[in-house]
Amino acid sequence: MLGFDDGLRKLPVWMRLLDASGLALSDVTNQNTLNLIGQSFENAKLNLVQVNDDIPANGNVDMTGGYRWDFGDISIGTIGVLGFSNDWETRDGIRQRGRTVGDTVLAVDDVNYTSTQNKVGWDGLLGFGAEFGYHTANFTNLWIRRTTKETALAFGLSDSLNDNALFQNTGWYERELFSHQVDGTFDFGALNLDWRASHAVTTREAPYERSYVFPFDSDIQRYVYAVGGSGGASNQTDFSDLNDQVDSAGLDATYSIPFGSTRDMEISAGVAHTSQSRRSSLRSFGYRYIGNNGLPPIEVQQQRIDFLFSDFNINENGFIIEERTPAGGNNLYDAELEVTGAYAKVDIEPIQYVRIALGGRFEQGFQTVITRDRTEAPVSTIKNNEEYFLPAGTVTWNFAPDMQLKLGASKTIGRPQFRELAPQFYRDPENDRTYVGNPFLVDTEFTNADIRYEYFFGPQQYFTLGAFYKDITKPVETFIISNINSNLQSFLNAPSAELVGGEVEVKKLWDSPFDADWLATKEFLVQANYTYTDSKLQIEPSDTVATRNGGTPQAASDFFIDGAQLQGQSEHIANLQFGYEDQVAGSQATFIVTYASERIAARGGSSNPDFIQEPGVLLDFNYRKEFEQFGRPLTFKFKASNLLDENYDEYQSFDAGQIAINRYDLGRTFSFGLSTEF
Repeated sequence: MLGFDDGLRKLPVWMRLLDASGLALSDVTNQNTLNLIGQSFENAKLNLVQVNDDIPANGNVDMTGGYRWDFGDISIGTIGVLGFSNDWETRDGIRQRGRTVGDTVLAVDDVNYTSTQNKVGWDGLLGFGAEFGYHTANFTNLWIRRTTKETALAFGLSDSLNDNALFQNTGWYERELFSHQVDGTFDFGALNLDWRASHAVTTREAPYERSYVFPFDSDIQRYVYAVGGSGGASNQTDFSDLNDQVDSAGLDATYSIPFGSTRDMEISAGVAHTSQSRRSSLRSFGYRYIGNNGLPPIEVQQQRIDFLFSDFNINENGFIIEERTPAGGNNLYDAELEVTGAYAKVDIEPIQYVRIALGGRFEQGFQTVITRDRTEAPVSTIKNNEEYFLPAGTVTWNFAPDMQLKLGASKTIGRPQFRELAPQFYRDPENDRTYVGNPFLVDTEFTNADIRYEYFFGPQQYFTLGAFYKDITKPVETFIISNINSNLQSFLNAPSAELVGGEVEVKKLWDSPFDADWLATKEFLVQANYTYTDSKLQIEPSDTVATRNGGTPQAASDFFIDGAQLQGQSEHIANLQFGYEDQVAGSQATFIVTYASERIAARGGSSNPDFIQEPGVLLDFNYRKEFEQFGRPLTFKFKASNLLDENYDEYQSFDAGQIAINRYDLGRTFSFGLSTEF
């Protein structure tokens, strides 16, 4: 698979003709036409799921080339990169959904699942650069394409069906980025100018994203097709499309002024503008059985899925196609974000060994999301128009030749993403959960302060110790909307949060203490980092939040608990890297250990426990060896990941027990690579 659809997954031609005519599927009254439309949707090639015990090995290939031409004081260069990867990933896991009944916690949904994803990636880069005197100019073009083909089967207890059932999901996801950027520098001695401009287009297409439900029939001991309350709620086919465009430009100027005999002062100023636009659409279809009073005969319910939805069964006495695209603007939206900013900064050394940088940025942001119905008529408009002044300052004190102390303070902001604002439902194939935006989100504001001690006791060797503090206003967090059928996730602005912590890092290199020839030339490395973070939500009894349901204020305590840990933030994070490098032998070996303590994946609300993720400990090993063979320089690379076989674990803890929200084996991976230069 190369990751390019051959047209198989396009919206059927009959539906495209119907759309071009301005008619809706519900406007079609001719039964023969309706049958042709229903039969035009691809069936067997995209519906039939088969077991494959022989999954290919992952593979990738990369090529890089470049050249430089010199013409006196002018140099021109070019570089090109092209890469291709084809990876497979299979997960076997458990998904549950819990509910407390008295003193007991029940897994009302309890399924075992297997999903296989084939991921194909393309990467391309073509760049040109020029140097003329002290000036430079570059033109860079980037292409990134990712295609994922997914098949997933799950079976187990379904609360909505009050029975065991088999669930089938298939999907095809194409994501592509084209980016073009020009940038350069003009060096006029005391005055330096940096300029840039870029244009990027991102697309995401997910055609024929299908889901089916087959409950277990205890009378015949088989999984059969589920009819559903409307005669067809157990099958759905979605077509979603997203197009995103970003244009930006900026200019920075720096001017140096002598300040004393050995010091100088730098004055910097700049302007930047970014414009982002997006269109996202969703179409949903499904088959409804209209014969036999909406109930397919048992012999039809037992048919294999490609026979079930074959042309033979799509007629006036069987299945008919119907559109299930959400109404009320939940299927289509246009979004824009315009950000214009200007800044100024002064960097000065007022006294010897003390340097101060002070500045500020004025920023204006205008964000809109317009939801539309099927006829393109606006349904609702979301507007966020804000202006900010964001000051920042840093003081650096070099109190010793190899030591310094840094103090910093700043104010920053974060804007909600379009998908967090738009009231459009979307499924995340990574966790098989459905999300919907909240149009009443507002910007998040951060007030930051930090202090850091740095000791450079040798070349590329250091010890640092730091502390930091953040005051956060209106942080965006995901929360669970629990209902009888599923755990739907949406977004909320929590009232405020506070974060305080510390960090320590050390890097040490030393020559080999061994005399043996194969050890004497090695240089050993140990690098370690540890971060402690104490984060807390701050919820007052009078605080309210605006939910997606009309924005009516509701008590914040209904969704958040005062003092709870900030979502996505682990209290403890540690990294350890140790190994060696041998420049004589051309080899390098490194072990990397990463640890993160539990963190909150989603808010369960004040009456339900939060979703907790346990990242655990990951151990990886990297090895590189350079050698020569057949007169060519070669580099061999080996990588082993997750040697401790850590699992992915996301759960809810109740007083009466624990619910496995999503638990699967990450598995160990081993990769080999060989490269050469020409």
